[in-house]
Amino acid sequence: FTIRPYLSFAAKLDDGLPHTLPQSLPVPAHDENILYPQHEVDFRLFDDEDIPQEGARPLARSSIDRCLTEELIHNTIHMYRLDRKDCASRLINLQLKTKVPLEYMIVEAVFTQLFHLPSPPHKPLFYSCLLVELCKLSPSTFPQVLAQATVLLYARLDSMNVTCMDRFSTWFSYHLSNFQYRWSWEDWKEVVGMDETEPKRLFVKDMLEKVMRFSYRDHLLDTLPDEFAELMPPETIPRYKYGKESSTPASDTARKLVNAIKDKAQASDLQAILDQLDGTADAELKLEVFSQVMLQVGSQSFSHSYGAVAKLRPLLKELITTDDDRAVLLRNVGEFWTNHHQLMTVLIEKLIRAGVADSKAAITFLFSDAMKENFCSFFPWEILNQTIQSLIMLADQLVEKLANAKQDLRKSKEVDNRNALDMVSDDTQQLEKEVDGLHTDVDNAAENIKRLFLLLFQRFVLVIQEHMEEQKSKGDQKGKKSLWVRCVMERMQQILTAHRDHTQKYIRSLDNLIFTDDVDRRILSLYKRCKVIAATRCYCRDPVVA
Repeated sequence: FTIRPYLSFAAKLDDGLPHTLPQSLPVPAHDENILYPQHEVDFRLFDDEDIPQEGARPLARSSIDRCLTEELIHNTIHMYRLDRKDCASRLINLQLKTKVPLEYMIVEAVFTQLFHLPSPPHKPLFYSCLLVELCKLSPSTFPQVLAQATVLLYARLDSMNVTCMDRFSTWFSYHLSNFQYRWSWEDWKEVVGMDETEPKRLFVKDMLEKVMRFSYRDHLLDTLPDEFAELMPPETIPRYKYGKESSTPASDTARKLVNAIKDKAQASDLQAILDQLDGTADAELKLEVFSQVMLQVGSQSFSHSYGAVAKLRPLLKELITTDDDRAVLLRNVGEFWTNHHQLMTVLIEKLIRAGVADSKAAITFLFSDAMKENFCSFFPWEILNQTIQSLIMLADQLVEKLANAKQDLRKSKEVDNRNALDMVSDDTQQLEKEVDGLHTDVDNAAENIKRLFLLLFQRFVLVIQEHMEEQKSKGDQKGKKSLWVRCVMERMQQILTAHRDHTQKYIRSLDNLIFTDDVDRRILSLYKRCKVIAATRCYCRDPVVA
């Protein structure tokens, strides 16, 4: 059905004089300033037998018709991405619906983009909203096709990249929340008896934890089969160290602090109560008591937690003076909200933005022994990605401020020149000081990003090698039985490729300090592949290994 205007001139073309092409065509020289097209692997989800026989038949996998149809769908998504309803309407009403299995091709195209590595072309939430709109516009056909795609993706979880597993569980949890959590749960009962490290069981557990962010635990327990209760996350009850049953000097001080905060005492009064621990406690215990009290006071809700951090921030900053103190603070956040990963995540981000914690403390906390057992889950990496993005966003904001300040300075100098001033005006002097200060801030931000990535990959190498040695001691000589190693290796790969614009700047430091010859060959092999990807500025988007 592709338009082929040259067929009208087939007779003339047949009688025409053919031209002999040269045996070899000259290849243009490489130019580092050119961004070359990405090499991409076509993502195929449906086989011919997955599509009903009574409808339009799928196009041949390598045909030009299929290529052009997929390109049309991708272009439609890109052009109308700002309005999900308009985008869904235009997709579902494409004039090709009588010639191709359009719903199947749309679903394949959407998941192609959603699972694009290292990052999808648009925000993942857009694709979730788009699929919801498509289901509403075509309720008789599209939900069935989407359900079929979900079943096929679930079947491929054993070989799916963990980043794509994350996106799959995030999309599915959001989709369920829009359709009353209806699903054929009986088909997934197999995960109940699986080992904790099985990919399908991990997927269902992560998905249910994300579903809880749209609902509440009791409602989900009523909706799901009884067997799924063991896969549900625990009740989001805080773990406060200094409850009524505790009778230590620290717990007595904690109770006094709670009462004083409720009575709206001043920071000096709170400090006086903490000073009562001088005879029995060191600085770390003081910080622990105060951190636990702050978390307990704000434990009723997200807004209460934000309010407690904002109110107690001045005194908290006085208590935190070293990197170890920041690590103690985040460790207490992790212990207090060990059953509420979402609140743990947003509180760590809040504390970093408030200036009482930093990215180094976050990495120290995430790679601590207590967190290693959660590395197959999604939330530690949610915290890590959020920490990296916050630091990069701050650096980008400073660069933008510096560019604006330079522009203002140039305009101010032009005004001085037009006025023929012998001396630099006060405005120009002020702007010069501002530019100098912003230059320093930008340099410091760049150095912080460099330190972040060096520390991060150092911790990655250490924990992976430690785990491999542990596996060898248990009889797994190659460490292949460990899903934990696979998850952590793929998380490291995701960060190396997703932030390649930054890691490329520090590639020599990474080579000389982190990924040295004494590192395990599997880690080095992954790192070298990522280096090639970063150097060529392209990445394959094959999300599922068949």
